[in-house]
Amino acid sequence: MSVRFYAEGEHPAGFVGYRVATTVGDAKEYRQAYFSLNQYSPDVAHDKAHTLHNKWRQQADDRIRQRRIECSVRADDDKAALIATNFRARIHVDKGKKPSQAIRFVPQFVVSRPGHGRSSRSFSLKTYGLDQAFLLALDFYCSTYEVSDADRDLLLSRKPDSSLFTVTLRDRLLERGHQLSMAAIISMIGD
Repeated sequence: MSVRFYAEGEHPAGFVGYRVATTVGDAKEYRQAYFSLNQYSPDVAHDKAHTLHNKWRQQADDRIRQRRIECSVRADDDKAALIATNFRARIHVDKGKKPSQAIRFVPQFVVSRPGHGRSSRSFSLKTYGLDQAFLLALDFYCSTYEVSDADRDLLLSRKPDSSLFTVTLRDRLLERGHQLSMAAIISMIGD
């Protein structure tokens, strides 16, 4: 997003004034506006351009936040475990470093951090229990992504019940050939 001033002779079409250009939402929604010094005084054109720029920047930020909360899903089978973009439930399969070590299953909530070389933080249900792990993950997600109180309440209403782990995610592991009993998961999540 930018505001640019074109002095006389700088614009190829001879325009003199301020140009505001930005992309709002997805990359297909490109917006631009011109405030000519033929139509406005320099101060009024400057103020109008920067006011519009700030308005469009706020709209872009709002759309980014909304998209994050709406859970854009690439594959349908991931939808059940997704609470919000970069916030999901999973059963982590820990195979250990040595071949002699037994495979461990860890039900958890995972929050991915933003940025280049992203990492994630996980909250184990075995350690915290279902309710506490979800609340800790939610608080971490809200602070990491600066989620508003209203959106936090919406995410709080998306707290999954234990069947997500005992049925849905367990079935996915069984389909991949892992042997995991329902009783083992129930003992891990404290249900």
